[in-house]
Amino acid sequence: MNKASIAIFRNTSEDTSRITQPVVPDAVFEAVTRVMENKNCEIVKADQQSFIVKYSPNGPFVDVGSGEWLPVYVAKLITWTSGGVKKQEYESYLAQKDQPEIIS
Repeated sequence: MNKASIAIFRNTSEDTSRITQPVVPDAVFEAVTRVMENKNCEIVKADQQSFIVKYSPNGPFVDVGSGEWLPVYVAKLITWTSGGVKKQEYESYLAQKDQPEIIS
């Protein structure tokens, strides 16, 4: 296991409403179009909010849905952490990677 500085920034937005169809930025719908065309995943940052738009053949369901859903899964990130990896952390990872694994 290696450490990395990936949680140096944080964002929390309290979203306690029970609204099932909230207003979302147009950027989400634009990402939906691209994700369906490319069958990939995008992170959308707009209007102080972050969303993940992911291609999903069954829409937002694990099993096949009713057919009324587009083949995408959209998640709004309520809490997130972010940061980066320092050069020393990466060098430490590379050095450790080349060492044989010690099983205790």
